[in-house]
Amino acid sequence: MSLSQEIYTALVTPFTNQNQIDIEAFQRLCLIQFRAGVHGVVVGGTTGESPTLTTEELVSLTETAIKVRGTAKQKVIVGVGTNDTRSTLDRLERVARCGLSRGDLLMVMLPYYNKPNLEGLRMHFEIIAAAAVDKIGLMLYHVPGRTSCKISALELSNLINSINESYPRSIHSVKDATGSMEYSLELRGNLSPKVKLYSGEDGLYLDTVLTNCHPYQGVVSVLSNIKATELIGFIESRKLSDYQNLQRHVEFLFSLSNPIPVKYYLSHKIHLCLDKMRSPLHIGEMTLKSLHEEYEKMTKRLVSGNQIINVTEAESLGNKIWLAKHHQLFEQPDWIRAACSKYSMHPVDTIVTYEEHMRSDKVRFFNRDGGEVEMCANGVRCLSRYNSDRVLYVKNCLLDVKEIDNKISVCISEPTVISTINSFSDKVFLELPLVSDTVKAVQVYTGNPHLVIFVYQEVVPE
Repeated sequence: MSLSQEIYTALVTPFTNQNQIDIEAFQRLCLIQFRAGVHGVVVGGTTGESPTLTTEELVSLTETAIKVRGTAKQKVIVGVGTNDTRSTLDRLERVARCGLSRGDLLMVMLPYYNKPNLEGLRMHFEIIAAAAVDKIGLMLYHVPGRTSCKISALELSNLINSINESYPRSIHSVKDATGSMEYSLELRGNLSPKVKLYSGEDGLYLDTVLTNCHPYQGVVSVLSNIKATELIGFIESRKLSDYQNLQRHVEFLFSLSNPIPVKYYLSHKIHLCLDKMRSPLHIGEMTLKSLHEEYEKMTKRLVSGNQIINVTEAESLGNKIWLAKHHQLFEQPDWIRAACSKYSMHPVDTIVTYEEHMRSDKVRFFNRDGGEVEMCANGVRCLSRYNSDRVLYVKNCLLDVKEIDNKISVCISEPTVISTINSFSDKVFLELPLVSDTVKAVQVYTGNPHLVIFVYQEVVPE
């Protein structure tokens, strides 16, 4: 896959009714991800309920993922971090003997609960790096919302750069799950270019892909458990409609503690595994009811979100204009700002919306700041041309066309309708004395009627 961004799916760990690991279900999950084309999978991470896994179970899951991958070049990343340096080393040594490839990684979180100081963090990772060097690379995982381990972006980047000087190429990458773009930007700015930075926040990552303005080389994703193909498609196209639908799924997936909603979805919606979880996590009757309600809310929002909005792009005096039938999305200033953003696929200056069968008060103009304005001359011109090129009904008009000082003066009488098709604008044809050909004119109602006449450049209408 030649994506500019890398996608790693943070796999769930499926369990049987007897609270044992469901290896067959895990094989299915791995196979689906590899076939979808993600760059790799994460085994035994937060989404995989790592606090409840024994070292033997982690080894079994790792061996299964490696077996399913086969000879493919996709990565297997294994979470071995704990809040005890000795137990982390034990897991590292055991997993490293599972047959991981040189390109695979071991993910080590900043220790939770202990709240180590900076010197303690440095010692912890130096010991781990010394054990991993020449064996397999490390991915540092910073998720302060779960670990309460606070460290500034500058301190973390300095720590990583220092360790990589002592143990070259030991720290391959960082998974930043702070949820702060400012933190990520500062971290990227101070990290060695050889160290990759991945987002650990699906929602923030989607925002940054849409604008194509972010510091990440990819994402470690919960969303791709259920929407791997769609996420890949969005990264390739950056379509606003894809963004909106994926973002709604992200909202659902994090409506309760991860991985409760994703387990629910995998079990009840696409039937890939049971919804069983290990205590203290649990999906009981109350949780099921809450998840059903959240899912219904999401699907109701998706009904409107899946509607295709056809727009016509036009240009007037160097300004790009979108012409579209009015849709509820145009009531959302954030959506308009995103659509008009210079970082979007097709940035525009103004959006003009209209409604069929309506007249004056139904043509609306929206600027790129998301606000609505009363009038936009460029928008009127583009809308007029658009309507002149469509099959609209024709009116018989009495036109008084005069040439005064090489300019054209046009007076139009009240037209007689010869078609019953309703429209807010009317196409008329006028014969101008200075031009031999028939010239188009369009009457557009935007509060007041506008007659826009299309003539040759040398003819200037008054």
